Amino acid sequence: MHRTNAESIALSKVQFNTANIEFRNRIRDANLMCKIHSAYNSFDWSVKSHNCIGCNLDQSTKYISLILDVASENKQAFEPEELVAMYVIPLNSLYERIEDILNIIEFARKYRETKFQEFKNARRWANFFKHPKAFGWLVHHPHYAIESSNDHRALMADASEYIFDENEFLGKYYSSSATENAKSLQGHFKNKGDRVVVVLPDVAKLTTSVCESLEYFVKVLIDNPIYKDLLSDESTIVDYYDKHPMFA
Repeated sequence: MHRTNAESIALSKVQFNTANIEFRNRIRDANLMCKIHSAYNSFDWSVKSHNCIGCNLDQSTKYISLILDVASENKQAFEPEELVAMYVIPLNSLYERIEDILNIIEFARKYRETKFQEFKNARRWANFFKHPKAFGWLVHHPHYAIESSNDHRALMADASEYIFDENEFLGKYYSSSATENAKSLQGHFKNKGDRVVVVLPDVAKLTTSVCESLEYFVKVLIDNPIYKDLLSDESTIVDYYDKHPMFA
C-alpha cells in the first residue's frame, strides 16, 4: 500500500474545498465561457448561424466543476493522489481545446509560456498519472506528500534518504517534449524504488492560476476583432438553427 499521512488527507480536503469555491465563483457561476458565446453569436433570430466555441468550453468547465464538487466532499474517501489525478486529467483536456484555438489564431508562443504555465504543469501531472512509464513498475509504495505541507517539510529535512518527484522531475520526464528522456527514467529509480516521495501540487494555488489563465483567454478571444474574425470563419455553423431539430 502507498503511504499518505493523515495530515495530507485533511489538507487535501481543505485545498480542494478552497479550489472548488474559487472555480465556481470565477468560472462556473460567472458564466465565463458564455461570454465567448455572447460575443460570437448574434441575438438577432434572423441570423441562423451559430458559433460553438463558448458552448464546448463551457461543457469542459462544467465537468471540472463537478470533479471539484466530488473532491471537496470526498465521501468516497479517495486518497489525495487519486483526487489530483481526477482533477488534472480534465484540466489537461480543457487545455488541449484551448491550445487548438491558440493555434488557429497563431497566438505568440512566449505568451503561452507565461499566461498558461499552470495548465502546462497540469498536463505534466496528467501525463504522470496516465503514462507512469518506469515509475509504474520500479517504485514500491511511494510516499505522497502535499507541496509545502508539514509532511513535505519533514521529509525535506532528511532529503538524503529520499528521491523527490516534483516539478523538475515532471518537466524532465513527463512534459510533451520529454520522450527522449524516457529511457533514463529507469536509471533514476534504480535501487531506490522504495524511497520515493511524490510531492503533489497545492491544488488551491493551482486553481487560482488556472482561473487567471481562463479569464485571460476569454478576454483575448472577445476583445480582439481579428481573432474574432479568424475564429468565426473556422468554427461557425451556417444555418444552424434551420438544421437543428430543436429549432426546426
